[in-house]
Amino acid sequence: MSARASHPLQSETTPQGVQTLVPGVRPITARDRLDHLMEVAACRAKAARYRPLRW
Repeated sequence: MSARASHPLQSETTPQGVQTLVPGVRPITARDRLDHLMEVAACRAKAARYRPLRW
């Protein structure tokens, strides 16, 4: 059996509360959020182009 690491996990305080930083998982940045919003907007615009017209 392996022993647990003796050092605690790192954490950061955000507006939502204290968040645990997990080793090997990159934190989500403001740039990541903006990229996602831009991608969603582009997908919606593309879908709207192909939406059938209602008469």
